[in-house]
Amino acid sequence: MSSKTYAEKLSDFAVALRFEELPGDVVAMTKLSIMDNLGCMLAAREQDSVRIVADMVRSFGGIQQSSIIGYWDKVPAPWAAYCNGVANHSIELDDHISHKHSLSHPGVVSVPPAMALGEHLHTDGKEFVISVILGYEVTCRINRTVPPGFENFERGFHGTAITGPFGAAVLAGRLMGLSADQIATAMGIIGSLAAGSSEFKASGAWTKRLHAGTASKNGILAALLAQSGFTGPHTVLEGKHGFLNSYFGKGNYDTSVLTEKLGSTWEIRFIQYKPFACAGVIHSPATAALNLKNKHGLKAEEIAGIQIRTAQKMINNFAEPFEIKSKPRSVVDAQFSLPFTIALIFCNGSAMVDDYTETCIADENIRRFAGLVKCIPDPEINKVWPKDEPSAVIVQTVDGRVLEERVSCAKGSLEYPMTKEELIEKYTTLAAKTIRDDQISRSVDFLMNLENEPDISKLIDIFTTT
Repeated sequence: MSSKTYAEKLSDFAVALRFEELPGDVVAMTKLSIMDNLGCMLAAREQDSVRIVADMVRSFGGIQQSSIIGYWDKVPAPWAAYCNGVANHSIELDDHISHKHSLSHPGVVSVPPAMALGEHLHTDGKEFVISVILGYEVTCRINRTVPPGFENFERGFHGTAITGPFGAAVLAGRLMGLSADQIATAMGIIGSLAAGSSEFKASGAWTKRLHAGTASKNGILAALLAQSGFTGPHTVLEGKHGFLNSYFGKGNYDTSVLTEKLGSTWEIRFIQYKPFACAGVIHSPATAALNLKNKHGLKAEEIAGIQIRTAQKMINNFAEPFEIKSKPRSVVDAQFSLPFTIALIFCNGSAMVDDYTETCIADENIRRFAGLVKCIPDPEINKVWPKDEPSAVIVQTVDGRVLEERVSCAKGSLEYPMTKEELIEKYTTLAAKTIRDDQISRSVDFLMNLENEPDISKLIDIFTTT
C-alpha cells in the first residue's frame, strides 16, 4: 500500500483536530489575529480598491449568504470572502509571519473565508477558531518549504497569493464538514487556482490587494467543488508537475516542514502584528526612525540629512529606483517605499492608514524629506537579512549634530511584540472608521470570548445593530 501524499496527511490532520487539543496560547493568539484582521477590513471600507470590488460583487446579485464587511450587503459566501480578503489586505496593516520563518500573510487568506462561511453556516466559536488555525497552519507550512522571501525575491511570486489558497481550501473544507479525502481533493483543485505576481511593485498597482481576495474565494470554491464530486490530484504538492516543482523549482524546497511536528508546533505562534501601514520588512528601520525622533524630540525641519543602513535586497526592492520611491506615484508605491515611510515618521510622527494617502503623497514637505533619505547597504546586515532584521538610522541635524539609533528588530516582531492592549487599541482605531464606540467594545468582548460563542454570525449582528 502506497504512503499518503502530503495533501492527504494535512487533510487527515485538519479533520481530526479538536479544540481541546489546542494550547491556550494558540487559542489566545488566534483570537487576537481574528480581531486584528477584522479591524483592517473595517478600516478599508473607503479605499477605492475595496469600493470597486464591492460594487462589482453587489452588481452580480445572487443568494444572500454572507456579509461584505463595512457595507453589510449579503452576497454568496465565496464573493463575500473575495471582497473581505481584498479589504483585509488593502491598508498593509494585516498580520504576517515572522521573517525568521517565511514571508507570508496568512491572516488575509484565513479570516475572510472563515468569516464568510462561518456566518453562512452559523458556525460556533470553537469550530471557527479551529478553522482559522488550520488556514494559518497550512499556508505557512507550504510557504516555509523555501527560505524566507525566496518565492518573492527569487521567483517573482507573491507568497501569500500562491500558498494562501491551500490554507483557505483546507479551512473551508473543515467548516463544511468534508471528509479528509474530500479536503485532499479540494487541495488538488486549488493547485490549479493558485496565482499571484509581485509585478505590482513595478507600477504601484492594486493587484497585491486582489491576491488575498482571490485566494479566499477560490479556497471556498475548491471545497464546494470537492463536496460535489469534482476531482483533483492528491499529489498536488510534491508531484512531478505539482505546486512545489512548478512554483519553487526542483531542489529549492524542503518537504519535511509540511508535516514535521504537526500538531505540536503551531505556525500562528510565529505571527507578528503591524504598527505601521507598510510592508513588513520596512518596520525595522521605521522602528529605529520613530525611536530616534521620540528620543531627541526631532522635528523634520531640524534634519539636514538621514542615512538608513539596511540589507541590499531591501534597497533593491523598497528604495530603488530612488526617483520613484522618494516620490511615490500611488498609495501602493508609498506603502512599499522605505524613503517615503521614513519621511512620514519624521514629518507626521506616524506611518498609519491616514498617512498613506494621496494628500501625503503630494505633500511637498514630505517629498522633500524623502529625498534626503540615503539607503546604504550594510555587509553585516546582508549576511542575516531577512531572518534577522537589524537596522540603523543616522541623522545629521542642521546644527551639526550626528544622532544614531540602531535596532535589532522591529516593533511588532516576536522579539519586540505588540501587547494585547496595543492590539485592542489598534483595532479600536481602525474599527472607528466604520462602526460606533459601543459596537467596538461589544465586538472586542465577543472576540475575546470567541470559544464560548454558539454562533459566529452574531458578530455581524453586533456590527449592524442600529
